[in-house]
Amino acid sequence: MLTDVFLSSVILGLFLMKTSSAGDPGVVTRITQKGLDYASTIGFTQLHEQFKSIRKIPNIVHTGDTYYSLTNLYVDKLTKPHGSIAFVPGHGLKWSMTIPNAQISGNWRYSKKLWFFRVGDAGSMKINMPETHVEIIIKLTKTPHGAPDVKATHCSCDIAFDLDTYNWFYNFVIFLFKGTIRTVLRHQMCEKAVALINDNGYEQIINFPLQVPIGYDFILDYRLVNDPLLTTLYMQLEHKAKISWFNDNDLIPFHPGHLPYVSDNGKMIYVVISNYVVDSWSFAAHKHHVLQYVFSSKHLPAAQSELLMTTCSEETICIGKLIPQVWKHFQTVKHWHRCNLLSPSPKDSGLMPIVKIRAGRNYGIDKLVNVVLHKSEPKGSILSRFIQD
Repeated sequence: MLTDVFLSSVILGLFLMKTSSAGDPGVVTRITQKGLDYASTIGFTQLHEQFKSIRKIPNIVHTGDTYYSLTNLYVDKLTKPHGSIAFVPGHGLKWSMTIPNAQISGNWRYSKKLWFFRVGDAGSMKINMPETHVEIIIKLTKTPHGAPDVKATHCSCDIAFDLDTYNWFYNFVIFLFKGTIRTVLRHQMCEKAVALINDNGYEQIINFPLQVPIGYDFILDYRLVNDPLLTTLYMQLEHKAKISWFNDNDLIPFHPGHLPYVSDNGKMIYVVISNYVVDSWSFAAHKHHVLQYVFSSKHLPAAQSELLMTTCSEETICIGKLIPQVWKHFQTVKHWHRCNLLSPSPKDSGLMPIVKIRAGRNYGIDKLVNVVLHKSEPKGSILSRFIQD
């Protein structure tokens, strides 16, 4: 049910710890009490629909010298529950709710044997339940495959009955039957609530996006790396968040670092993203030659014909201006035939494209590209590489 809570609010960077561990997550999602409060409004609506299916209550009959029965029992009034969801540190969640103004209708019969004959009476009645309290404990873990696992581990139900000061017989019937009615309703309500949570949890396990395609070539590994972290203030989910080439499970040469600690819990949800997410993407893109672009003089319009020249007039732009190293080392080459922009060679591990996420909404790319210039056709080309920082 917590998948209904995922809104949008991104917190990037407070202070970055410099240690690194292979078990650290690439993305952390934190859901606060405000997020749970929002989830509870959805949960109570779903639970109310489940409780409304509790219509028929089994007949209650006691035989012997004293005979009494309640038959044709059904719930004819059940208002929407209200309450709250709270964190249970180290375990999961506690879902507490109150159902006000429930009512049961039915027929009663009472008789007692006196010597050789019976005396008694029968009629119809309504049993008022001003407050019904239900409490459910939910355990949150992760499956061996990295999906969230949600299970209800405990359910209690306390039902209060309304007595009528002016109707002694009604009070007598309540006295006789309230234990049985309470047991039956407690079982049915807890059964519905537990089924809602466990069935929904099973659907989450099936539908949780362990791997999310990105376009046609990349895939995001969104599995949980640890069990959910539960405190009194928030629940934290830690995702692997590695982007790799589709069907390529090669290890990348770096691990995610520790993410910054978020001290604020005032919003519904926080998402903290590390450099690891985009770094893993840049590695996969580099390895499979996505980070490259080739253009030659024939691709350029006449107005930009000087772009591949080493020197040019002040009014125009050329590669010698864009990359000063070209002008410095190759002034004798007036015109370049072709330009390749590509990520560094896999052998140059120190020149891997690194994407830096900075505080706020900005990001930058360092060591992104090698510039390879061809003086003539590739067969007789000379290659010169420069790193554009």
